[in-house]
Amino acid sequence: MRVYFQKPQIDQLRKDFMLVDMHFHSKFSADSSTPVEAIIKRCQELGVHVAPTDHNSFGGVLAAEKIAPGVGKPGNQIC
Repeated sequence: MRVYFQKPQIDQLRKDFMLVDMHFHSKFSADSSTPVEAIIKRCQELGVHVAPTDHNSFGGVLAAEKIAPGVGKPGNQIC
């Protein structure tokens, strides 16, 4: 395995991969106040998917699926 410390070529990666932010807290976590709607809107602007990883809650994932089916990927952080 090789690790490259450089800015990724996002447009090139999009050709072969799904881009996903794998750790994002929403208002369903005590340490965030970000509405799921705002998260989904920004992801759609950037052309990426998101895995809401709220603490002990699937509320962010369920809300994301209602707003934009397929954009949110299941995630959870058990504390």
